[in-house]
Amino acid sequence: MIDLKLKKLGLTDYESKTYLALLDIGEGTSGDIIKKADIHTGKIYEILESLKNKGLISEITRNNIKQYSATEPKRIFDYLEVKKKELEKTERDISAIMPLLLEKVKSASKKPVKIEIYTGFEGLKTAFSKEMSKYSKNTEVLIFGIQPKANYDKKITDFFAYTVYPERKRKGVLTKKIKDISTIGVKSSSSYPKQVRYLEYKSLTIVEVYKEMVMIELYLENPIILLVESEEVAKSFKKQFEIFWEMAKK
Repeated sequence: MIDLKLKKLGLTDYESKTYLALLDIGEGTSGDIIKKADIHTGKIYEILESLKNKGLISEITRNNIKQYSATEPKRIFDYLEVKKKELEKTERDISAIMPLLLEKVKSASKKPVKIEIYTGFEGLKTAFSKEMSKYSKNTEVLIFGIQPKANYDKKITDFFAYTVYPERKRKGVLTKKIKDISTIGVKSSSSYPKQVRYLEYKSLTIVEVYKEMVMIELYLENPIILLVESEEVAKSFKKQFEIFWEMAKK
């Protein structure tokens, strides 16, 4: 019950388990937390770092051993306030690009333009199923706006890790990704051919372009996917991606 409420605030499944485990044990090492929360060893430091950034846990070192503890539960309200500001910023970002989107659609009006909106996890799967059905060897997927893995719900990251990435690898699809600089040094769960560069890009929105398709992905509590199918619109976003690509760090 409590973990469901925490996930509604934007915590992932593992973050909720870790936070609740620390509330139970008071203070402990990463090993103590893994045992109490029953989570994978390889994810613990990524989870702890994310919770520290959210202000929900603290870290101290005793005898060269890092110890972690949950902060005062009322700090959740501080985190909630930050989330509200992020959502407000996202709304402003979308409002700012909406005229551009509409202009792109208008400029491509001589050719068929198809716009669909998908919501929730099932909607996300449907949108990506459409993309995956078009995969072909040595074609490129262009993606920008990727945040640290811990920012996304586990079922979403699992869907990409076990469905989308393997399909890209199987079909021989190439990928260019522009990630937020906070992801530098974080191990990726994808093993298919890709090029990655980094740019400061704090947003809940990811833009993905493949062939004549553009997907604008808003990772809120319930994901929203705006899918535009238009050769002209995709061409315009590809030009925008290449500008960001030249600006980004290798």
